[in-house]
Amino acid sequence: MVKLTKLITEMTRAEADEVVARQVLDEEEQEIADAFARGEYVSVPDLPARIKELQAAVKNTLRKKPVTIRIQERDIRSLKVKALEEGIPYQTLMSSIVHKYLTGRLVERN
Repeated sequence: MVKLTKLITEMTRAEADEVVARQVLDEEEQEIADAFARGEYVSVPDLPARIKELQAAVKNTLRKKPVTIRIQERDIRSLKVKALEEGIPYQTLMSSIVHKYLTGRLVERN
């Protein structure tokens, strides 16, 4: 891996472009490459500042505190069924419901 990294970093831009051009891309990768070629992707103006901003957001998101709550068994069963349908753990679904309620984004459906 180190040799490959060294080899790649020592390539000229033209050599690197040639290696990339020889790669077979799947449909999704080709779509991304085409979008890049069309100029649809732009560089972040101040990347280090943006990285710090996103790291702070992740750090704040990850702060969780365990709580104990008593919920009726039938509601827990229903919650587990909904979580299974969504493909997420039921505790994550509970946390999401509480968060959406507190931020005013919980929408009632009829």
